[in-house]
Amino acid sequence: MEPAAILEMYKLLFEKYHVVVDFLITDDDISIKATMKWSNADTMTNLGLNEPPHIINPKGEKVVRPDKGGTPAHMPETKFAADPNHRKKSLNNVLCQLESYNNDKSMTMTKMDVLRLGTSFAHMVRMLPYCEECNYVNKGKAVLQHHFDNHEYCGDWYCRKEQTQQQKEDAKKHYRSKETDPKLYNELEKRIDRFITLDAFKEVSHGMDTNTNESFNNVVAWLAPKNKTYSKSKSLKKQNISCSWCYIHWIA
Repeated sequence: MEPAAILEMYKLLFEKYHVVVDFLITDDDISIKATMKWSNADTMTNLGLNEPPHIINPKGEKVVRPDKGGTPAHMPETKFAADPNHRKKSLNNVLCQLESYNNDKSMTMTKMDVLRLGTSFAHMVRMLPYCEECNYVNKGKAVLQHHFDNHEYCGDWYCRKEQTQQQKEDAKKHYRSKETDPKLYNELEKRIDRFITLDAFKEVSHGMDTNTNESFNNVVAWLAPKNKTYSKSKSLKKQNISCSWCYIHWIA
């Protein structure tokens, strides 16, 4: 439903209001990105290609891109940017997967590690709009290094840099150690790596988010919960819900 709705709004803006959408901020939803492309035939025509566009599938094989594009050929394809909050959730999902393993495979990973790494990543991303693009990768290294008590990549504002050696020793219990947890460090480095590349940072460095949209979505979900089905029911037509809907439309 979401991909279809976004495509219709995109076409409406272009056809009726003559607005060209430069880029869309969304979560890492593959279906939305696929729908907002040209069809394979239109892509070949518009770009002068001799063969349909290809992608690399999860097996690492080069295959023809699934032909799901719905953007008309006379309209430009939009670019995509990522929502920082959803990107943090994606990172947390990868980290939670490690934490959910048994003791041997989890390498002592805990929920607190997930929380701290996710929070560090979120704070770092929020600072990217105020940094030069050439510094993005170094800023990203701070996420993991900070967790293991290496503050080389942290900003000058970080107070631990000014602490005495005794103060640092006293506070070590708050940090992981590369000496005592080398396997965990290596595993986290592999899992976090794709989230801290230059291309990944370009997608989230715009300084915007979808908080307003999520808030509105929560209001609608309160009236019509996603996990409930009202088939052949009058539940959504009660007077109080109808009044609430009017109020929502009035706000919008």
